[in-house]
Amino acid sequence: MKKTLLALAALAATSAAFAQSSVTLYGLVDVSVEKVKTDHQVNKVSSGNLAISRLGVKGSEDLGGGMKANFVLESEVKADTGSADTSRFFKRGAWVGLQGGAGELRLGRQDTPIGALAGDTSILGGQAYDDLKMVNTRAAAGYRRVDNAVTYLLPTVVEGVSAQLQYSTTGNGQEQYGQAGNLTKNYGLSVKYAQGPVIAGLGYLSVVDDNATLAGNQRANATLAFGGYDFGTFKAIAYYDG
Repeated sequence: MKKTLLALAALAATSAAFAQSSVTLYGLVDVSVEKVKTDHQVNKVSSGNLAISRLGVKGSEDLGGGMKANFVLESEVKADTGSADTSRFFKRGAWVGLQGGAGELRLGRQDTPIGALAGDTSILGGQAYDDLKMVNTRAAAGYRRVDNAVTYLLPTVVEGVSAQLQYSTTGNGQEQYGQAGNLTKNYGLSVKYAQGPVIAGLGYLSVVDDNATLAGNQRANATLAFGGYDFGTFKAIAYYDG
């Protein structure tokens, strides 16, 4: 593991490593003009109405023997003002991973299994507002992504089927409340099938004591299940969250 982290440090810090590794700078800019009517009418330029504007860098390095080191650093930006998110710089993701024949292990701030399902627009075809609707279960509303996560992506055994398991020690960093014990520890899992016109998935998340203002273990659970079929001219999708 130490060798992996050193390889990624070299990948991010030296131009010599770029020639032998894959590094991608990517992003998305969403800007709109909107008219808001309350007591007064306001015309303004806004960012992130349909999708969150973001800037990220991701990379992969071949370690040999069928092993790869991967990383993602992704920041949320405000395209209307040019400012970054004020709460944390890499709010949308900051993780390093080791991938091989046995699957992939990722460490850092990541999507939860249920959040990754809801945010996979290539499968569900949803927009940002639908994404938020689908993860807006009691446990998942504040757990679209989590800190201090250990995620294991299982290797593909059956074509079209992917699955992952995750455990996080502090959820969304709510250790700031100063409470000891299991505050915001959580675990989750998901399985997804996408083959031909058929898609289906199931995600689950369980959070221990997600309400820091209450004493004891206020456990919260969330489930997302969906299925769909692509008819060619249109795609029908149904989902349940609870």
